[in-house]
Amino acid sequence: MTTLSDVRMAEIEQKAGSMLTENQVERLPVRPDWLAERAGIKVSQKPLEGIKQGDYDGNVISIDVNLGPRQKRYVTAHELGHAVLEHKGRNACDTAASQTTEEREADWFAKALLLPRGSLGDAVERYRGKQVTAFQNLVEFVSSIFEVEERIAYERLKECGHL
Repeated sequence: MTTLSDVRMAEIEQKAGSMLTENQVERLPVRPDWLAERAGIKVSQKPLEGIKQGDYDGNVISIDVNLGPRQKRYVTAHELGHAVLEHKGRNACDTAASQTTEEREADWFAKALLLPRGSLGDAVERYRGKQVTAFQNLVEFVSSIFEVEERIAYERLKECGHL
């Protein structure tokens, strides 16, 4: 498995943050479909063959219609990452996705876009300050606020040093 350098992760984080700032995104959850459309990329939902969850072909992001809402949001953000990071060629996201550098970069972008570092820190403070009581754990709380799968919330919390 390839790893990303700290410098490259910071560059990707900055690109995701710039996209949010340039589009004046201030409310959660982030809507990657709206951001893609603003970037001139069409997002369509349709049945995809085999194990593919999403695909980006240069001007269209296709998302498997059979995914759940949180999966669709993540896969859309992942495919948008391929576009923003100017990955060449056709990029398909599947359940057995190889962990190439481009796939890892698109994953990092998706998490940075959907769970912005500052907003994530604010959510952690709210949870730890016991300003919320309806959730059993921090991962569940973050998953709910940012409307991502718990696996994605866990990974981002860990990457940002909150776990």
